[in-house]
Amino acid sequence: MSDPACLTDLATIAADCRVFAEEFQSALGEHVILPPGLVEHALVALLAGGHLLLEGNPGMGKQTLARWIARSVGLPFSARTFTPDLRGEDFLAAIPSRGLGRRADPDDDRARAGVLTEVFYAEDIDEAPRSTIAALVDVIRDRPLGPEGGAGGLEPLLVIASRRPAASGAVQSLDPSQLDRFLIQSPIRYPTPAEEWEIARRTRLSAGPDKPLRTRDQLAAFARAAAAIEAPEAVIGYAWALVRATRPGNELAPQFVERWIKLGVSPCGLVALISAAKARALLLGRIEPTREDVYRMAQPVLGHRLVGNAEAAAANLSNQRLIGILLETILIDGVYARPSGPPDAAGAAAAFD
Repeated sequence: MSDPACLTDLATIAADCRVFAEEFQSALGEHVILPPGLVEHALVALLAGGHLLLEGNPGMGKQTLARWIARSVGLPFSARTFTPDLRGEDFLAAIPSRGLGRRADPDDDRARAGVLTEVFYAEDIDEAPRSTIAALVDVIRDRPLGPEGGAGGLEPLLVIASRRPAASGAVQSLDPSQLDRFLIQSPIRYPTPAEEWEIARRTRLSAGPDKPLRTRDQLAAFARAAAAIEAPEAVIGYAWALVRATRPGNELAPQFVERWIKLGVSPCGLVALISAAKARALLLGRIEPTREDVYRMAQPVLGHRLVGNAEAAAANLSNQRLIGILLETILIDGVYARPSGPPDAAGAAAAFD
């Protein structure tokens, strides 16, 4: 990473990535009004090789965003509404499973028919049976990039799933292990009065840009760059402190954690937080993440990885509010020293099983 040529290449890719993000938001904004943070979360998930879980009521533009993501980089797209009678085999044909170890064969009848997809939108996943939810979650395990930057198998590059707000009385809830498969969870609020007026004024609906803004290979270059950039020790330290502080009984846990949190964030959550921070930095044209990137991504990356206890529920404390208190407690400019002593390699490996 210290090679000046490598840094120059990364800087060039980062600059183009920033232009892509600006072009995408500008083109999308001509047709639909969405919170800027939501759009950023979707692009971070795309670059970081993760998946996005949206929480909001119907008619909020979730599927529109998913279509625009796919078409902006020329990726096949499909969508499915999850219903109480939906079975896993009803949608898995469009999402080939992990481990096949080959790219789509252009002579394959299914590929020619457009069945294979690389961006999949799953609407109202909490309306489906538990077995169907499990089938989707099994598909979206981590997707390694292949040598050319393509998917390491026939699974989608990005799954964007949606579920109703908890207060709506959804049929099924996702358990912590299922939620952990999503890099980011992003709630979608109703628009402000000014935003909704503008939504009423704009009637030019579009399923995506007239032509892709970038190619699939360029997207792969962005993803490789996001993985390749390094986080400074100070940035790692801040992310490390945030995650460890979510666990009751930990040396960094504040009093509110001991009182209101039943289960904190796992080491996988720490990896997800740093990956998201690096992807956000690249989207902003930088080749080094900052503590601000970690701070901005902490809510969408860590919020769904917490489990509050009964006392938190009684006090109507959402996970988002708990993460908000955490960010107020673990200071962004604090000093977080690297622990002394060698890591336990066996223990570290077990943590990611």
